[in-house]
This record gives sequence, structure tokens and C-alpha cells, in this order.
Amino acid sequence: MNFILSLAEIDKSLHKPGNKAVYLSDLAKSDFPIPTAFVLTKDAFLLHLKSNQLEEKIKPYILDLENKEHHDKITQLIAEIDLPFSVKTAIKEAYDDLSFGKEANVTKQALEIIRSGRSRIYVAVRPSIGDSKNNIHGYINIIGLEKLLEAIKRSWASIYLESLETKQNLDFSIIVQKMVDPEKSGFLFTKDPTNSEQALIEATWASSQAISLGLVNPDVYILNRTGELLGKKITKKSVLLKRDQIGKVIAEVPPVEKAGIQVITDQEVFKLAEYSKKIEDRLGCPQEVEWCIDRGRLFILKTQPIKLNDLVVENQFYGEPLLSGISASPGIVKGKVKIVNSQDDLDKLNQGDILVCKSPNSQIIPYIERASALLTEDGGLSSYAAAASRDIGIPCIVGMESLTKSLNQDQEITVNAIAGKIYLSEAPEPAVIEEKPEIKEEGVLATEIKINLSGLESLETLSKFDGAIFSSDSIISSQSIDSINLSKENPSQLTSILVENLRKPLQATSPKTVLYKILDVQDPSPIGIRGIRRSLNNPELLECELNAIKTLGQEGLTNTCFLIPFISTVEELRQVKRLITFPLKLGISIETPSSAIDIESFCKYGIDFVSIDLAGLTQLTLGVDKQNSQLSNLYLESHPSVLFLLKNVISTCKKYKVKTNIVIGNQTTQDLVEKFIELGIDSISTDFGSTNLLKQTILRKEKQLLLDKARL
Repeated sequence: MNFILSLAEIDKSLHKPGNKAVYLSDLAKSDFPIPTAFVLTKDAFLLHLKSNQLEEKIKPYILDLENKEHHDKITQLIAEIDLPFSVKTAIKEAYDDLSFGKEANVTKQALEIIRSGRSRIYVAVRPSIGDSKNNIHGYINIIGLEKLLEAIKRSWASIYLESLETKQNLDFSIIVQKMVDPEKSGFLFTKDPTNSEQALIEATWASSQAISLGLVNPDVYILNRTGELLGKKITKKSVLLKRDQIGKVIAEVPPVEKAGIQVITDQEVFKLAEYSKKIEDRLGCPQEVEWCIDRGRLFILKTQPIKLNDLVVENQFYGEPLLSGISASPGIVKGKVKIVNSQDDLDKLNQGDILVCKSPNSQIIPYIERASALLTEDGGLSSYAAAASRDIGIPCIVGMESLTKSLNQDQEITVNAIAGKIYLSEAPEPAVIEEKPEIKEEGVLATEIKINLSGLESLETLSKFDGAIFSSDSIISSQSIDSINLSKENPSQLTSILVENLRKPLQATSPKTVLYKILDVQDPSPIGIRGIRRSLNNPELLECELNAIKTLGQEGLTNTCFLIPFISTVEELRQVKRLITFPLKLGISIETPSSAIDIESFCKYGIDFVSIDLAGLTQLTLGVDKQNSQLSNLYLESHPSVLFLLKNVISTCKKYKVKTNIVIGNQTTQDLVEKFIELGIDSISTDFGSTNLLKQTILRKEKQLLLDKARL
């Protein structure tokens, strides 16, 4: 087995060592200044599991991953058991080569003598995976073989736990890279995540970890796409992080002469701008690049793709802004301020509150999903909390001086994270303008907007939209309910749980409809016993769901439609219809290519609507699991084969007067949304945080279609 790859060997190897290693290798081979590194492949981890019989030892603790002690036990088992001799030897040799270099024409004995007089180097240990739910950030400033082996095993344990929790096939490859002790460092966004017309650089003294941890307001430099400097914001850096003599990261107050001056020279700004275009061109998509400068030499440390979320709103008026900062994730929301200074404050955070804090440390990240927006005094676009906000899709503004002193607990404010400003909610509403109005009246759009619900969101504004899709999977999962066993052992209890959780969305949406998506607890594989397949194998489960809808109908809540997921044959539809004993509108979720191709048979048999699961259909059409870091680059919603199936579904449904909906996510581009409208989709469903952008896109496209028709 080959446990070690150099950056140069990655594309020649059968191993697929994760996106981060591939990107680093690509840049190194293109002569970008990359610190030397080696990659430890997944084979090393698999041998560690097998030779130490770890899977059997870990098995009892997997059954209850909610138990923190079980996490610790799994980590302990992976990290404390000694590595196989062959793996340890391979790591030692690679680390020695990284530390001392390879001496040509020298015997092994002579090489040992030469190396005995030198010291091993500090290295960073980073998992080579993409987006990480649990923020697996690796280890820095590791020196010595034993500490390196421990860091590798602990990184493996973190990846293993995340793979169990998310049921993703994550890559266990590890990048071991020579550490640079920088004078200054930061992040380069080849496209600003909130404005793709410009690039953005963040910079601070010493280690960029101070930006990631939200401990400092970095300098910000904004450039156009040709590299011209458009503007810069020079901040007072209150802290810097550096490595001391024993490798420990320590915080220091910068010298007075450095605290408030520009970190990088204009010449260094232009060099980074030059790299920005070259890196994006080389890798084929916008990148977030970590860089540093040591003794005048610029290094690229790592790079990863970024998500873009442009929102363009012109001539909006909210009154005089209370405070301004840097937009890290766009959007406009109103809500109550929750100033967070402690864990107690986090525990009191309610769904939909605006989370306000001084430093966006990693402690707040698990709570961001509850918030409608995030505001911070310190930190930059590249802080872990800002990145989490972009992933979730909530507005975020960073670098807001005196933020916590200027706001009061439970104060109502408006966050405009497009402009990077906050306002008192008593300010005037945004003025409606001809080109991009804020749409409030029902019926303005021909294409309806529905909301994707998991049952855990605030429902106060749901009545403004054209209905919702409701999935109870999140509720069942969050309450650790074994729905199949409960449907057999105590069906009335499961029915009651479903009634209680479906009642509020139905009330909030009425008289508009809620598409109730039947339970779709999935296997780890995207193809398996799931959706209607699982339900027909367990008809008691289906009966509980139908009884819940029937009970709510008897209460007067009759605005439910029954949505069947992962259907592939008309026979499955026929079996479901046999179980329905009361009036109920019925539709199918288009995820499998077979349902998209044979849509006419479903329409002829009798359905009221279809809802296209764009992500599911794309994955199954292209044979790609988008959660698999080795395949995610092949995931393309605009692929011609996917568009062919979409066109067939929409046109056929129009022929049979069957309503069509499409479920989109944050990877769906505005161009693709416009394509759905051209094809004649009846409604589009998205998350709360994406509705403003979706409205603008629909309005713009519908006006264009009307104008084109008028011109003809």
C-alpha cells in the first residue's frame, strides 16, 4: 500500500486524496509558492482500523452519538491505540524528508548522522475534506514525530465522527505541510462572496488564525476584476497571534507603530490581485485563498471554493443607519437583538433572533442556525462564523465597531447585509422602485414562491408566501424517534406527534396549501430503501401519516397535499392510493430519472401536482453524491441531461394541467432559476433566507418575457 503522496504525485496516483490536496497539488505544479507538504492517504487510516480491530471496539458507541461521552470514547480509541508499524514508518520517513530534505548520493548511515545535527520542523496537519459541518480545522505548530502521529490520529477521529453523524463518505486523507512563521497574513477572495464583480483581500499581522477565530478586525482591500484597487479599510488591530519558542500560539498586543497602519503594501496588494485571477483561472471557480508573507516572500497556504450569493438592491431607503460594517453574507431581515456574552446567553437564543456578539468564536457556530442574522464587532469574511452564515444562508455583517454598546437586548432592528448597515426598525420601509421592488402584494408574480420547512423554523411570516413544503424528518430526527418501530408498537403516539408538528404550519399557511412530504429517513447511500420504498415496506408508518392528516382535516385544516418522495413506478402510486380513504390531493416528488421520463404515465393515472427535487434528480441523473468530496465537482444542476428531464416533466404536466413546483438550494444559480421560468414552472420553493433574491430574479425574468412578447 502507498500511504504517502507528494504534491507532485497526486494526479499520477490512483488515490483520490480529497479536494484540498488536489487544489494544493494543482497550484504547486503551476509554480505557485506553496510550502512543501506530503499527503497521508486514506489507506493508512483503513489499515489502522483493520489491524487494531477498531470497528468492533467502536461499534457499541455508534448507537448513541448524542452522548458526548461516546464521542470522547471513539476519539480515545482511534487516537490512543498505536499505529501499525508500516504506517508509522512511512510517516516518519516523509516527515524526515520534509524536515531535512533528501541528500543525493549519501548512504543511509551518513544521512542519519547529518540529520542528527538538525531539528525537525513545525508542520500543520489538515484533513483534506471540503465543507465540514463540525469545523474540522486540523492542527498547527506541530513538532516532533510523536506529536505529529497524535495530531493525525485525532484528525482521523474528527472526520470519522462527522462521517457517522452526517452519513457522508468523507475522505480521510491528511495534508502535512511545512509551517511558515509569518510577519503578516490573511485571506484572498477571488470573488467577494457578496459581490461577484469584485475581489477582496483581508490582512492582519502575524497569523491569519486571528481572523478565522474572530479575534481581530482585519484590513480590507477591495479590487475590481482587473486588479484595480477600488478602496481599502485600515483598522486598528488589537491583537496578533504568533508562535512562541516551544510552538505554543500566544496572543500579543501589536506594537504601537503597527496597530493602526496598513498591513500590506500596495505592491503586495497588486501581487495578490495578480494571483487572484491566475488561481481562479487555474482551478476553474471562485476561491478563498489563505496566504502569508515571511521575510518579504509571499506563500499560498491553502485554497478552497467559495459560495457566491449576489443580491443587488438599488435605491433602498431605510433612514439613517445606526452602524455600518462589512457584509459577509447578504440579505435583509428584521428581528430582535440577542447580545451574546456567555453560554447562558446562547442557550436563551430563540429561533429568528439576531445574534449579536463581540468576537465570533467557534462556540457560537452550533447556534447560528437558530438566528435570522449574525452581527459581530470583530472578525472578517473568513472567520469561521461568517463562513457558517454563508453556508446556512443568513445575513451576516462583521467589523461593526461599538456594536454591543450601541444595541440593547431585545431591541428590534433591520439588518441590511447587502449594504453592510443596520437600522432601527422604526425607520421607513424600503421604497418600492420600478426595477427591483420589494414585493409585498400577492399576485404580483406569476411564478409562486413556496417555503421549504423542516418544522424547526419561525412561522410568523409564512402567510406572505404561496404555500410551503413541510418535511417532518428533522423533527423525528431531533427527538430521536424511531418512527418505524413506533408506528408498529404505538401508532397513536406517532400520529399525535405528527398532528402536533403539522398543525402550526397548516394554520400559518391557511388557506394556501402545504405539501406534506412523507417521512424519508434515508440510508447512508442516496440510493437505497428510502422514501416510498420504505413506507410501502412499513405500511403502518404510512397509515400513521394519513391518520394525522385526516385528524387535522376534521379540525378544519384541510389545506394539506400528500407528496410521495423517491417514487419510480406508477405501481407505487397505485399502492398509496389504495390506502387513502378520504379526500386528499396527491402528488409525487421527481427525484428518480425514471419518474421524470415516465411522467406522462403518472399524469394519466391521476396526480394533482409534482414537486421536482432538483438536488436529488441531479445526483441520480449524473450518478454523483454531492456530499462526497471526491465527486462534488461533477455535481451540476444545469447539466444538459438534467435540463432535458426538467423540460420533459414541465411540458408534460402542462399538457395534463398538473401543477409543477421545483425545490432549489443554495447551489442553484439565478440563471438556472430564469430557465425554470422560461420552461413554465408554476412555483419555486426555497428557504426563508433566499426569498428576497428569488423574488427579484422572478420579477426580472417575468418582466423580460413580457417585454419580449410585446416587442414581437
